[in-house]
Order: sequence, then structure tokens, then C-alpha cells
Amino acid sequence: MTESSNKPQFDQYATDYEAMHAASVSASGESTVYFADYKVGVLQRMGVQPGDSILDFGCGIGNLVERLFPAFENVHGFDPST
Repeated sequence: MTESSNKPQFDQYATDYEAMHAASVSASGESTVYFADYKVGVLQRMGVQPGDSILDFGCGIGNLVERLFPAFENVHGFDPST
């Protein structure tokens, strides 16, 4: 948390997060969705099954949770930010 507020620090960036994330990966030539889908594939290669529980702790705006849900049935996201 910042000293100037009682809100978690991420709250300051939440509204612009998607654009900032896209800018940070732009040099790769890939979209943010590509990297989220890559993480889904890693979990699948590690043997995580569709019915297994997944917790995205610190999920921010939930963009990874959105990509996890089609592949896995029991997905939860938690973030202390509002």
C-alpha cells in the first residue's frame, strides 16, 4: 500500500493496466493474449487437468483468469485491489 492512500498500489494502475501491459510486450510482436494463452499451455503441459482447481493470486484485472476459464473448470482469481 502507498503512504498516500489505504488502497493497494495496483489500484493506481488498474484502469490503464491493459494498455501498459500491451506496451511492455510490444517488442515481442505478440499480444497480451498470446502470453496468457502460453501460460495456459504451460499448465496443461505440466499436467494440470480441466477439473483441477486453479487460483490466480494477484490476478489484477483478471485477464489471465479469462483465458484460464475455457481450458479449466474451477478457476478463481483473487487480488487485494478493488
